[in-house]
Amino acid sequence: MARRRGERLDMTAWLARYLVGPAQLGDVTAPVRPATQDERGRDEDLRTAFERRQEPSGRSYLVERPRE
Repeated sequence: MARRRGERLDMTAWLARYLVGPAQLGDVTAPVRPATQDERGRDEDLRTAFERRQEPSGRSYLVERPRE
């Protein structure tokens, strides 16, 4: 059976969307909603309270920033 020209791209798109895409609990086809003010505030608190470190093995982890 001959392959149609678009079949391979369809499989690639499926793999990219469902296997490689970001982990999320919601519907992947739903439009992305903007972050709320509370979510932005929480994100900013996390970014200012912690810093990301990386071990020689490549594992990354968070360390609390020293208080000034």
